[in-house]
Amino acid sequence: METTIEAEVEVDPELLERFGGSMPLAELEDQICSRSANLTAAEGEWLLLVAEFDRRMGWAPSGHRSCADWLAWETSIDLRTAYEKVRVANVLVEYPPLATAMSTGLLSYAKARAITRIVRPDNVDELLTLARTHTANQVENIVACYRRHEVSADEATERAFRERAMTWRLAGATAVITMRMPVDQASELYGMMGEFMDFTDLHIPEIARRVDALMTVVEFATATLRMGLDPVTTDPRYLASVHLTPDIFDTADHDTAAAAPDDPVCGPLDGPEFGHLHEPGCAGSQRGVCCVQPSGNTQIPPAGIARSSARRMLCDAAIQGFRTSQSGEAEVGTASRTVPRKLKRALMLRDGGCRFPGCTMVAWVDAHHIKHWLDHGPTRPNNLACLCRRHHRLMHEGGWNITGDPAGELFFHQPDGTVIAAQPPVRSGAADFVNRLGLSATQGRCGWVTKHCNYSQIVEVLHDTERARRRSRTCATAREPEPAFRESP
Repeated sequence: METTIEAEVEVDPELLERFGGSMPLAELEDQICSRSANLTAAEGEWLLLVAEFDRRMGWAPSGHRSCADWLAWETSIDLRTAYEKVRVANVLVEYPPLATAMSTGLLSYAKARAITRIVRPDNVDELLTLARTHTANQVENIVACYRRHEVSADEATERAFRERAMTWRLAGATAVITMRMPVDQASELYGMMGEFMDFTDLHIPEIARRVDALMTVVEFATATLRMGLDPVTTDPRYLASVHLTPDIFDTADHDTAAAAPDDPVCGPLDGPEFGHLHEPGCAGSQRGVCCVQPSGNTQIPPAGIARSSARRMLCDAAIQGFRTSQSGEAEVGTASRTVPRKLKRALMLRDGGCRFPGCTMVAWVDAHHIKHWLDHGPTRPNNLACLCRRHHRLMHEGGWNITGDPAGELFFHQPDGTVIAAQPPVRSGAADFVNRLGLSATQGRCGWVTKHCNYSQIVEVLHDTERARRRSRTCATAREPEPAFRESP
């Protein structure tokens, strides 16, 4: 027995009348295609604005990591989409024919996104012709085939290394990890997993045993690393010795000098439990700056760093104090972390990642002291907030400041005191600007006319043309005339 459920959908009569309710079908089709061309043209102009905004670095004053982060935050689009928009926008500026084609509705964004991955000065016209006469899906396939069919092995190797990546995707109770790497690295990894495969139970499929082998490789490498290091330094923020100046406890910013390369080596890292920090007569102390050098490497002289940088390094790090007494004996303090690991995990659970407005970084974050512990700020949850490395640097070297409750709402202040809004302002839009462009339906239609697309033939033509250009340039270089007069030896 079949049961049919009918649901009535109420449609606003005014909305239906305004958008094609009584419009003839041919006119409705024409409106859809013409407005699509207008949307493409408007998006082309919009991308040029984005490229100019990126060129002027208009996103930097608001504390964002890149123009894509700012764009995703301000326009409510996906971050990956924002990165693609910015990339395409910059390529459009570099190749004016593409920008012209898109601003006139002849080149859709989907096609522009594809051909900008392989465009060069010598093939821009050919790619424009392909884009006009093929569908967006066909253009994507042509670009994919072109990138797989490299002109030379060196270019293929370089591309494989450049595009190495690992992605993570949840599928119910399963995590799907996809790895992309050069063939040589993949071969080594595959061989390593073969060495660690368990053959005791042959009823387990080989593909499952390779997953277990990969986990064994990682666990073995981790255990080997920890066996050779002190437990305190297995997860350090910095592997460096910092030599502090007495004014590290001051709040005034007076970093005015840097240690010269030939400054004498001062004592190792001094902890706050020792009232004396720099060694007497240390050049860094005389110049009023802190020094830093690789940990355990006394052959490299200390380099001068800003006091704000030293405070950032001590904000969330594993520290151990040293001091050389007047008798020459080294006094060693107890090693500890400025933010204990258990507290750091609790902060990660509370904050879920970087607290800076619009930042989506959830890994590689530091626990930032809103009031630094050097200034007697407590290492407690009500004085700590998670920040990514870039925004942590902004708080110290950039002169930014944080107020508010870490367990509730935080306010981020720029160096001039301006507060960054927790949410971007809401902006209203209208379709009149797009429709005023007045493009026709013909400019919004695809020019594909044949039934079958031979991708291999198209890619071969593109590569043959490229090889011919290379040969012509080589021959032209070889035929350059020698100078009529030569200097006598």
